[in-house]
Amino acid sequence: MLLEHAVRFAREHGARAVEGYPVERGGAKKSSGDLYHGTVGMFTDAGFEVVERRGPSRALVRLAP
Repeated sequence: MLLEHAVRFAREHGARAVEGYPVERGGAKKSSGDLYHGTVGMFTDAGFEVVERRGPSRALVRLAP
């Protein structure tokens, strides 16, 4: 998965944490443009934690070592 490779690349280059700003689908269909940043579920499945909600359809997620 692209997310796994991005995390590996970041860690190999000294990143202490990786953040993302995914979309919360809430069961609604979204266009591919809306899903460009990924979904909250995709990130949480990869071990990220939701740090903050940024409105009804956005979140800040973080994966720390």
